[in-house]
Amino acid sequence: MYKDPNNAPTLPAYETSGQYAVWCCYCCRLHWHGAIPGHRRAHCTVPGSPYTTTGYVLDRAGPLTPALRKQYRDRRPERCRACGHQVSRLASERCMRCGKVLPAKRPGRVEVTA
Repeated sequence: MYKDPNNAPTLPAYETSGQYAVWCCYCCRLHWHGAIPGHRRAHCTVPGSPYTTTGYVLDRAGPLTPALRKQYRDRRPERCRACGHQVSRLASERCMRCGKVLPAKRPGRVEVTA
């Protein structure tokens, strides 16, 4: 299933309505899992995301507050200017669809870190 589940990163999981919400810094989305801590399969669909080979471990970090939702909602995914495909600089400096090198970051763009 996973190439290296023993090296799975631990991510903060925020509880809401009996589920855990986990922020994915590769696809810039919240992923939803059952509210039980432990190892999970990644829902990330960005090619090159390391979560697809390791999964991740959920660590309860408290409730998903409206302020946290807004903070994550404001982190919009970046898109390739050539083809419009959603890209992740954390996974590659090239678009996985068209192969174009991604241009330098624009001033004021939110940096999403793992």
